[in-house]
Amino acid sequence: MKNAILLALIFFLLGCSSANHFQFEPYLPKTQHAELMLPAWLTNFPDSPDYVLGVSYLENDRLKMEGAAKEFAAVQINRNKNSIIISKHARSYSDQAQFEVNVSSSIDSLKNCYEELDMIENVVINNYFLALFKLKSAINIHYDKKLISNQTVSKPDWFSENHIIENEHIFSFSQSSSENLIFAFEKAFEICRIQIADYLEKNIKSILTNRGKYNEKYVAIETDMLLSNLIISNIFISSKTYDSLSAYTVYVKMHYSEK
Repeated sequence: MKNAILLALIFFLLGCSSANHFQFEPYLPKTQHAELMLPAWLTNFPDSPDYVLGVSYLENDRLKMEGAAKEFAAVQINRNKNSIIISKHARSYSDQAQFEVNVSSSIDSLKNCYEELDMIENVVINNYFLALFKLKSAINIHYDKKLISNQTVSKPDWFSENHIIENEHIFSFSQSSSENLIFAFEKAFEICRIQIADYLEKNIKSILTNRGKYNEKYVAIETDMLLSNLIISNIFISSKTYDSLSAYTVYVKMHYSEK
């Protein structure tokens, strides 16, 4: 009797198991392009090394918010005008390594830039405050104030995967993605400066790469390069939402004249 009950219970459980079979599928977040209204002075930046972008978090305290954006702008314009790219390259038969960092030339020049900056335009994009700054000594340049939707553009048509040399100007392009718009801007600007420095020291790299194939097993070189008067040409921001989270991609075009 006990065996019959146990056998019936086993068949009952097997029947329930087959009747209630669930197929689990991995969860994929809903992704969609988010529209941003970008000012024309951002997408077509004033063509001068004396103009710069400032970015900060949106705050109720306007003085604090504008001050943070001005600090960001001071760092960027100081690096555009007086920036040091420290490069270390090493190569052996089997391996090669590279390290690069972009730093401001001095604290004093950074302070001077901060004191000389005036905010002339600003816009709010989601939870961020973006402002156009210029040096007090800068020549006034006409710029467009209209707002442009990025809804139909995922990547700007001026963007290139490689640098361009044109009429003794070096045009550098970068893109950086982050859920934090400030981090994305910082990285995109830094990439542009390092790319320009890389091109300028191409002869050093060539010597390093081709040197002493049979005579030396290992070579290394460190260079410090001072960049000045880098000019922001264009900036574009795209945004995607993953469920309720936002992620930004910043595109930057910057140029430098060898004259």
